[in-house]
Amino acid sequence: MPPPAGLSPFGRDRFEDVVLAATDRPDHWQLRVDTTHPVLFDHLVDHALGMLFLKAARQAAPATAHPHPMAVTGMDSDFVRYAETDAPCLLVTERLTDPDRVRVSAHQHDREIFTSLVTSAEAPTPSDLAA
Repeated sequence: MPPPAGLSPFGRDRFEDVVLAATDRPDHWQLRVDTTHPVLFDHLVDHALGMLFLKAARQAAPATAHPHPMAVTGMDSDFVRYAETDAPCLLVTERLTDPDRVRVSAHQHDREIFTSLVTSAEAPTPSDLAA
C-alpha cells in the first residue's frame, strides 16, 4: 500500500523526503512509511527504523512552528518500542513553555513508541543572509 500524501517539503529538496502526512487535527501527523525510499529503507526490514523517527521529529517541530522558519539545533530522543511498517503511526507535537522546544511523540496501537525533545532556533531568512 502506498504511503499517504506528504506535507510540503518544509525546506527539503525532494518531496520524496517528507515523512509526515496531514491529519484532520492540528499538530498531529501520520508517519509516511515509504519502504521504496532508497536511503531510509536501503534493505528489507520488518519495522520502521529509528532514522525514520528522527527525520519525522526534525520535520514535525518546524511544521509546528510554521509559518515561522525554525532550524533544529538539538534533539533528545527516546526509542521505547519497535514500530511496524504496516500499521498507522501518529506523531503528535506539544509546544512547551520554552518557545524553542517542542516535544514530539509517536504512537502506534495506542502506545507511545518514541519521544523526542526538539530544540530549535529561528532560522535565518534569505534577506538575513544577504545583509
